[in-house]
Amino acid sequence: MIMNMLGLFFLGPTVERFVGSKNFFILYFACGLGAVVLRSLVQYTGFIPDHIPAVGASGAVVGVVTAFATIFPHQKLYLMFIPVPVKAMYMMTGLVVFDLYCGFTGTMPGVAHFAHLGGAVVGFLMAWFWFKKYNFRR
Repeated sequence: MIMNMLGLFFLGPTVERFVGSKNFFILYFACGLGAVVLRSLVQYTGFIPDHIPAVGASGAVVGVVTAFATIFPHQKLYLMFIPVPVKAMYMMTGLVVFDLYCGFTGTMPGVAHFAHLGGAVVGFLMAWFWFKKYNFRR
């Protein structure tokens, strides 16, 4: 939970300044909705046992971080405990691959990996759509 809040605290304001407060509000809640939808679909198929609750806003936060990586793909970020800068696009690719691996193998139970993926997909699509439709400039 602390990592989610740090990601939102450090990257969220940059995304909000870029897309505006109204669009940021829409982005955050759409990513949360995407997280719920994908996790519910996966749970409905029986892949995730029904007794594991999904609580929190991590899917929405991952969506905002993915939107950041889509808008600023070459921005270098420092990850905690890794003193080497990593480009945002590589960090998000690594996070998506990690969530896919953990989601399909059942590694790290109790974490809603498919909710993270749902938020990431919506965050990427919305940021990409804004670039195409509104011609936002970096």
